[in-house]
Amino acid sequence: MDKHISIDINVSKLLEWLISRRHCTNDWQSEVVKIRAKINSAIQDMPENRDIVTLLSGTYIHYFHCLKIIAILKETEADSKNIFGSYTSQRMKDWQSIVSMYTKNNVYLAEAGELLHNTVKFEIPSLKKQITKLHQLENDYKKKEVDAIKSSSSAKNELSSLLKELGIESATSNYRGSLLGKANQLNEMNAQVASESKALLPALNHYVEFTKFSVPHHTVDLGLINYLSEKGNTTTYEFQNGVCPTRVELPQSAAEDSSQAGGGDVDGIDWGFEVDTTACQIEVVEAGECENDADGRSTSAADPNEIVATGNLALSVLDNSATRTNLTNQLKELQTFLKLRLYESDKEGTVDSIVESKQALGDMLAKVEEILDLLTSTTALHYYNILYSPKYLDDILQKIEQKEKTIERSAAIVAMSKERAKECAQEAVALNKKAQVIVKKSKELQNEVCKDISQRYNGRKVKNLQIKMTRLHPTGLLFIGTYKSFGLRNSAFTYELYQE
Repeated sequence: MDKHISIDINVSKLLEWLISRRHCTNDWQSEVVKIRAKINSAIQDMPENRDIVTLLSGTYIHYFHCLKIIAILKETEADSKNIFGSYTSQRMKDWQSIVSMYTKNNVYLAEAGELLHNTVKFEIPSLKKQITKLHQLENDYKKKEVDAIKSSSSAKNELSSLLKELGIESATSNYRGSLLGKANQLNEMNAQVASESKALLPALNHYVEFTKFSVPHHTVDLGLINYLSEKGNTTTYEFQNGVCPTRVELPQSAAEDSSQAGGGDVDGIDWGFEVDTTACQIEVVEAGECENDADGRSTSAADPNEIVATGNLALSVLDNSATRTNLTNQLKELQTFLKLRLYESDKEGTVDSIVESKQALGDMLAKVEEILDLLTSTTALHYYNILYSPKYLDDILQKIEQKEKTIERSAAIVAMSKERAKECAQEAVALNKKAQVIVKKSKELQNEVCKDISQRYNGRKVKNLQIKMTRLHPTGLLFIGTYKSFGLRNSAFTYELYQE
């Protein structure tokens, strides 16, 4: 009747159960040390056999392995068998001696219980932590890759926008030379502003007439617009004094300083500006050849009657920061007036002499805004600052260099993150395979232990905690236990401890 009563043993309590039932002794570990030394010596001299290699791969050698090794050696060492049925082969003798040491006091059962306990208690949780950490690292590297891609994309867009503002179509190896060359286009822009300013006279006259009518005691001070439309982009000296200088001594610009510092071609910078050459002849001279008089003019030592414009007075009206700012303010004043007149155009009509049609006011406003855009566009401001603001060109070059370095650094981070994420994934797969081998070998060992214990109790069924392997997810691993849940996810298989 006892044969039908099963024996329930918890894996974690297996060793304790064996010792308490007196199947094993408490000093089994000292015997195992001797056996392990014997196995390490015997394993060095093994025949080349595929079954032995498969048997011993990825696992700890125990008693039941030794039995299988002896079975294999009976075939490979058959020639060493004598007439008495014993083997003269040293290999066979070594492994038979190991098995004999294992069976003494059932040391093999104690070792098997300890192996199973360590597998459940330490190896599996350790693998769980490693795999979890690897997947966390993989996710972190993927996140870092995404962030680096975003940073690179943002830097590329910002660099593209900046180059577009500077008038550079594509990346180049010599930004300094390109920017200095592009900055010379400011003279063409200034010439266009001076040429188109003549079209502002109707708007200017309408502003003056309307002001006289509405505010008789107020005068309109937009003389710079009127001067530019009549005289063009002359020197500041002529604008202020009404006299055309015979010679112009241009100051050294910030662009020249930057070009000299960067080893650029200073002679490539164009300082020309349009004047009415029929009214006066201007000669450009080098700085230091003239002396300033009390009127702010410069006189040549060779000819005291010669008028030489120096410093900021030698610059054109649109190159001089003061007159350029003044012109911008006057254009904005005129723009504001026309917008207000356009808004009130539907209600106007009391004085026919100062009333303009809505279409005419719209055309005036469009022309003012067109010239204002030419004067204050982002590209024009960049060019002006490159020519006349100290260190502005260096700041622009530094900003471009920072964007390019950000792009390069982001690309390196993306490549590194991809490589590290791949390495983590591969290592996680390797650990999953290792876990599969451990689970498979542990299951085999548990079955052998259950059979051995069952034989000792007249064939009674032993309900030990078995290890069952099932496929769950192509990239996930889940450990579920009857008594303990290990909760390891993200691997290639599932194993669970259950009672059978």
